[in-house]
Amino acid sequence: MPANKHLESLLSNVNIPLAHRRFKAYKNKPLPDPPYMIYVTDESFRGGDDEIFYKQVDVILELYTQLPSPALELLIETAISEYEFEKSEDELEKESLYVVTYEFTFYEKLRR
Repeated sequence: MPANKHLESLLSNVNIPLAHRRFKAYKNKPLPDPPYMIYVTDESFRGGDDEIFYKQVDVILELYTQLPSPALELLIETAISEYEFEKSEDELEKESLYVVTYEFTFYEKLRR
């Protein structure tokens, strides 16, 4: 399963907008108001004997809210709880936003 589909499935119960890298405004689809999530991935391919056996996907997931939201944080942490993760928090004063960042890694088997 592609990394973006895996993340969308993993985070589907959070029920807020999710985008890869950034949201794009379209004619009938404006940018979402907070809360929303944005993620970026970095993929590494691993193997041996000249064959790739699995993909390592490092994820940075950011939750943007207008005020701290422990309930949303708990939903996200429950969704990603099968992975070890690091969490950090920051306030973006110019944008009047609060951001919580999660970093975790998952692996995808490519060959048997």
